Amino acid sequence: MEAAAFPRGNYIADIVVLDKHERIVLLVEVKARKLAANADKQQAVLLIKHYLNNINKCKQLSFGNKPFIMLVDLASIIIFQDTSESYSEPLLSMQTSDILNSYDGTFSELSSKNHISGFYLETLVEAWLRDLAYHWKSLEPPASDRLKNIGLLQLIEGGTTLSQVNLDEDTVR
Repeated sequence: MEAAAFPRGNYIADIVVLDKHERIVLLVEVKARKLAANADKQQAVLLIKHYLNNINKCKQLSFGNKPFIMLVDLASIIIFQDTSESYSEPLLSMQTSDILNSYDGTFSELSSKNHISGFYLETLVEAWLRDLAYHWKSLEPPASDRLKNIGLLQLIEGGTTLSQVNLDEDTVR
């Protein structure tokens, strides 16, 4: 079996969710395409884990206990949790369109034609996460009950989100 070669350097998280105590409870990786196979998804999660294991300079932010990882592509939203040794099997898997259609009614149509940019997909995911945190759009945002069942909703509520966070440096962009 060939070992994966991981790049060295900074990890820029697409979205970071902080709890109300300003600890990182969720890292979100957004891919504006459909990841072809489970191997692609596993590779993305392993890359995030690699970066997390090597973060030693991030002085502005601290991690909560057992942070979650969310991997979003045009087809699915998959959530994992840190189990110290490795990342678990997915705790939750949802259809991206089932969640994001609430924030853009044309999402399904646009994503089926691959007309969604990475920045726009990231913006929609962040809108959903902010809705979960402080209900700016709805009293019960999409998948609230499912996130509550895995213990993630309770961490997100009252928190906030940050975009494009450099976890290796003293900068937050």
